[in-house]
Amino acid sequence: MLHDEQMASTSDLISLARELGAALEGEPDENVPDALPRLAGILANETDTQVVAEIVTALGQAWDPQAAQLILDHVRVDHPDAEVRLAVAQCLPNGVEDDTPCRDAVIEALITLTSDENSDVRNWACFGLGQVDAASPEAKDALAARLTDSDDDTRCEALLALAKTGDSRAGTALQQRLVFDPDEVLFRLELLAAAELADPNLHPLLLRITQ
Repeated sequence: MLHDEQMASTSDLISLARELGAALEGEPDENVPDALPRLAGILANETDTQVVAEIVTALGQAWDPQAAQLILDHVRVDHPDAEVRLAVAQCLPNGVEDDTPCRDAVIEALITLTSDENSDVRNWACFGLGQVDAASPEAKDALAARLTDSDDDTRCEALLALAKTGDSRAGTALQQRLVFDPDEVLFRLELLAAAELADPNLHPLLLRITQ
């Protein structure tokens, strides 16, 4: 591995980020103490968007709350580059549990990203809120706002995450979607959301679809 990161080229830093990320993914407990400080050191001094995105991706492979905190500390949630914001949305929730100190800050960042102009960012942000079981009023409102998203993946991820919270708005959206129309496409995540919500009012609609 390179150890003089300050003298490394952009391509060298990208290669190093991928190498450190692979090491974290393989045996995170063993490699976290060495890899995280090195990734943090690069992230604190780097402005190249490709490098920043690769570092964030590598941190996400640690599945460690320390990595989530490093992302929060060094990468703006409104970063001007969509690739960086996507990496943040994909990696920020990894390893975040109910007792993680930065969990509230992670949820706040993901809430912001649910309204991103890029549909992939919105999609992953909604998925991330579901991943960390976000159920605050702010999180539920952010997810509900995406129930009419123009991007089907984003809409379905928001629906599933909202259904996990038991919010009635998920049931209302599902009732509208489960009215069978042969010209409409019903997505797997919508059925998963119905199962997650377990609303008896949805049973007749689901039964009719199976018939």
